[in-house]
Amino acid sequence: MIRKISKKLKRFLRYLKKSDGYAGYLCILDEVLGREIARPINIGGYQVKIRTNTPDLNVAISSLYEREYDHIRLSAPKTIVDAGANIGTSSIFFATKYPGARIFAIEPEAGNFELLKINTQNYRNIIPIRAAIWGKDCIRTIQNRFTGHWGYTVSETTNRIESTGQEITCMTVDSIMKAYGIESI
Repeated sequence: MIRKISKKLKRFLRYLKKSDGYAGYLCILDEVLGREIARPINIGGYQVKIRTNTPDLNVAISSLYEREYDHIRLSAPKTIVDAGANIGTSSIFFATKYPGARIFAIEPEAGNFELLKINTQNYRNIIPIRAAIWGKDCIRTIQNRFTGHWGYTVSETTNRIESTGQEITCMTVDSIMKAYGIESI
C-alpha cells in the first residue's frame, strides 16, 4: 500500500514539475477522481490536448519536455514517418526540430487520431494519416492490449475480447510513398 501511494505521489510531482500552470493540478485531480477528460496543457512550451488519467500526459512529457528523441541526429531530412503517432507529440517534436521536413503522422486508433489532428493542426509540415503500416494493403481490426491508449495493435487474427470494433486501412510503406508522393524516407 505504501509503495503504491509513493509511486502515485512521484507521478503527481512529475506532472506538476513538467507542466505549466493550473492544468497540472487538474490532471492530478482527474487521476484521483478516476476521470478521463480531454484537457489542454502546456508541456515544455508546447500547447497540446491530452486525456487525463491515461498515458497521454506521460507521452507528452517524454516527447516534448524530456525530448526523448533528441538523440536522433539527422542532417536536414526531407521526410519523417512517425508510425504509431498516438496523439502527435513526437510528430510535433520532429516538426520543430526539422522544420524543412514533412512529417507523416500515421495513427490507426480513432480517439488517438482525433487528438493527433487537434494537436498538429498548427504545423504545416505534419500530415496526419489514419491508417496502419502493414506488410500488405488490406483492412484489419484494431486490438486493445489493455495497456492504455498507447497499447493498440493491429493483428492478422481477431480476438473478440481484445477487439476495439474499429477497422483500419493497412498500407505498405510503398503504398504510403506512392499515395503521398514521397521519394525517399
